[in-house]
Amino acid sequence: MQTFIILFRGINVGGNNLLPMKELVPLLQQKDYQDVSSYIQSGNVVLKCENNPASDLKQIVLFVRT
Repeated sequence: MQTFIILFRGINVGGNNLLPMKELVPLLQQKDYQDVSSYIQSGNVVLKCENNPASDLKQIVLFVRT
């Protein structure tokens, strides 16, 4: 299992492009990502998984932001 650090660019800066971490973390956990944690509202997430999470993350972020 690999550890991934996800840095969402331009998220939650100055009240623009809001991405609530309280909603994002449980969604990532439901997708079977392990040890999911976020850093305050910075848009930074650390998680563990077998494969690169890039494609899942794009879909999840779009879902959370709508």
